[in-house]
Amino acid sequence: MKHPLVHIVINYVGLVGCRTSTSLGIRLVSCWKLYKFIKLNMLKIIENAFSLRTIPSEVVNFGKGITSETNDANWFKNKDWHDITWDDWEAHRDAFFSFTPQAFLYYLPSILRLSSERPDSLFLPAEALLQVLDRSPVVEYWDEFILTRLYGLDFKEYEAIAKWIEVLSDSCAVASEDTLGRAFDTIALLQKSSISNLGKS
Repeated sequence: MKHPLVHIVINYVGLVGCRTSTSLGIRLVSCWKLYKFIKLNMLKIIENAFSLRTIPSEVVNFGKGITSETNDANWFKNKDWHDITWDDWEAHRDAFFSFTPQAFLYYLPSILRLSSERPDSLFLPAEALLQVLDRSPVVEYWDEFILTRLYGLDFKEYEAIAKWIEVLSDSCAVASEDTLGRAFDTIALLQKSSISNLGKS
């Protein structure tokens, strides 16, 4: 796995901050500063977009019984998304598909933040989110999961997800270019549909 600094040097060496330095050491320092700037900027975008989301009172529906998946989701109950770590997700990975819609949206920024910090690393919740977004452009074919969890979001929330996909696309380590492209198009369709219905209401 490439170190994030190496990734930044490879992908951003053409930018002013990395190009104008004459020595490799100074260039590496400049690129590292750029990497930290991009990381902090992405965090600010996510924080701002999902700032109105509150901790849900219920994170899972036990109507169909208790399973390992519902137990994984229930582990998140009353936890602040900022406190969730990469290891927490790895230990409770099945929560992704067991969350209630409200819980899904509350903990979504945790997935966006953690995976954007390490875009070269395989992160199962991020991979699952991309699978959900890897859809046909025909909305009529979409299933209940995506329609109940990712439809009707705020404009800023869609923008944050789109920016997250862009960050991952610089790496292409977690998904193919085709998958990332379809995911980006799906977000655009969701955003367009939500705005259209808002205008009708």
